[in-house]
Amino acid sequence: MTDVLVQQFKQTLDDCSAVFLKENAAHGELFAASRNYYDLLCRITDLQMPDVRLDDAILLPGGKAIGPIVAAECIKDYMRTYRFIRGLYCAVIAVKKEQPGKPVHILYAGTGPFATLVLPLTSVFSPETIQCTL
Repeated sequence: MTDVLVQQFKQTLDDCSAVFLKENAAHGELFAASRNYYDLLCRITDLQMPDVRLDDAILLPGGKAIGPIVAAECIKDYMRTYRFIRGLYCAVIAVKKEQPGKPVHILYAGTGPFATLVLPLTSVFSPETIQCTL
């Protein structure tokens, strides 16, 4: 990515993150932020490209997992996205109060194609504050 594209990505991510991390964000704000977030992540990953294989469920020994396209579209459920991101944010804040000076390690299973729920936290926390295993 060029420097301009990197800056555009960061600005859009920061703008969406600011909405998702607000304590009482309005529905209209959340709807717009979720669409902008989805469009941003699809653009940088080329996930928009129609590929039936990416829409198919994946059979696993323990059951069925949704495909990457369906997982990506979960972002559009703006209240779900908002609540999970806010919940993770609040959990990081709580752990930081209990263990100041130590990084918070987030184990994120089921990230889908974008690591949707943790990515906004990178706008407000440094790598010294949060560490992630995806």
